[in-house]
Amino acid sequence: MFRQIKSAIIWAYIYRFRVLLIKIFIAFILILTIEFIYRDVMEFLQISHQVEFLIYALLIKWLLFFSVIFYIGWSLYQSFKKQEYKKKCSNKQVKETKEKIALTAEQLIQQKIKKKKGL
Repeated sequence: MFRQIKSAIIWAYIYRFRVLLIKIFIAFILILTIEFIYRDVMEFLQISHQVEFLIYALLIKWLLFFSVIFYIGWSLYQSFKKQEYKKKCSNKQVKETKEKIALTAEQLIQQKIKKKKGL
């Protein structure tokens, strides 16, 4: 029973954050690809005795790493910002509907009072 509940909760969160998880998975694949390309470039530069270009390869590698990490952070920020906005909008809608219901009820009461006075 506990395993089923735990599984349901986990799958609910996976479904809820599916877009964000896909973005993070793609970013992880990009980081691995960057690392493999960097290793090949580094090995090529060492074999061809062009060690002076290793610093540029290292700078490009870290620039790409940080841009991918920044992208993940930005995606997280946007995702949670959307959820907060949805919560605020739903709260406003609930308040508006409560106000509309109260106004409608008040109008109905006023109409019934007028009908009773007219009879």
